[in-house]
Amino acid sequence: MTERAKIIQERKKWLEIRNGYLVLLIRILLLLATASVLFGLVFLLFRAEGMDMSPAVKDGDVLFAYRLQREYGKNDLVIYRTEGRRRVGRIAAASGDVLDSTEDGTLLVNGVVQIGEQGSVAAGDADYPSVVPDNCVYIVADNRRLNRDSRDFGAIPCDLIEGKVIALMRRRGF
Repeated sequence: MTERAKIIQERKKWLEIRNGYLVLLIRILLLLATASVLFGLVFLLFRAEGMDMSPAVKDGDVLFAYRLQREYGKNDLVIYRTEGRRRVGRIAAASGDVLDSTEDGTLLVNGVVQIGEQGSVAAGDADYPSVVPDNCVYIVADNRRLNRDSRDFGAIPCDLIEGKVIALMRRRGF
């Protein structure tokens, strides 16, 4: 093999390696762009702070939410924004539902006692009985003693809901 042939062969090898790295870089950039779109428009990762939703969601748990959901049902766990911060809550009532409270503070939705409550509901500025307005939901925290939710903010417009929680990852010391 001549000197010229060796140089050409080395150059071909170098070009193949360079092209391989270029293809790898393009694939990584496409993967990052796809992840950015998915987690910017379709999904939401949120780290829970505080004990508002204890025992269902604990401080530090990571919630995985679906942003494209537009219809919400009773007991759906959602991430919503109010007072400039994200919060986690459970939908207790939807548009048209009648809310009332017993003397001991138990929440009634359409005359039915809500099971699974932790603490009373009679707090904040809520006036009972009341009807949830159109395109709004009534969101409460599972641990209701010291937490702020629809009892304080009133019914939450559905536009302020950022996503429906579809998965929860427990924090285990990291």
